[in-house]
Amino acid sequence: VACHDIIYHAGNDIRFEPLSRRKEMLNSLQFVSPGRVIILSALGQAATLQEIMRLYEEAIKQPLVEGVVVKPLNSIYKHNANLKIKVWKTEDVLLTAARKDSIHDGIPWTFRMEAMIDGKQTYIGDVSSYENHTREDRKEIMRPIAREDNNWLWFDRPVVAEIRCHEILNLKGDVRLREPVIKRIREDKPIEECILSLFG
Repeated sequence: VACHDIIYHAGNDIRFEPLSRRKEMLNSLQFVSPGRVIILSALGQAATLQEIMRLYEEAIKQPLVEGVVVKPLNSIYKHNANLKIKVWKTEDVLLTAARKDSIHDGIPWTFRMEAMIDGKQTYIGDVSSYENHTREDRKEIMRPIAREDNNWLWFDRPVVAEIRCHEILNLKGDVRLREPVIKRIREDKPIEECILSLFG
């Protein structure tokens, strides 16, 4: 578990304390969490974009760190009032169906993702976000419908898509992509090459 900020301390609301003071309070705490590792994010100071990127490059080398959050030292706590710089992974996956309840005015908004894992085509979650898309881009993903069930319209053949995500989650064999976004459709890649590696 990673802990980046604190908004209550000793029963007091400290959201209006400056970030520098909140960090001092956070670092003074003793955590008791049996069976869990709690990592306190480091506070680095930067005055230029180059220094921010240097801190980012150092941060993502650490385990369980996905990027950095940039805030002024004197900032009060505000939800989403900061700049987040995160590392992204890209994977080629199969879009095999459109969720029926996501189709509005003929436009599908949610697709089923699958990939080859250990030689088997496996469900790895749904994707609704599409980078820099138009309504026509979403319509072009649709293929002739081979069959349908209560939830899905199944394509007659899968669509290969390049997906960006923050990480691949493997929870007791249940594999999912975290925060997936469609980058582009890949007509150039064979379906059988959409192999998801859980080790790299």
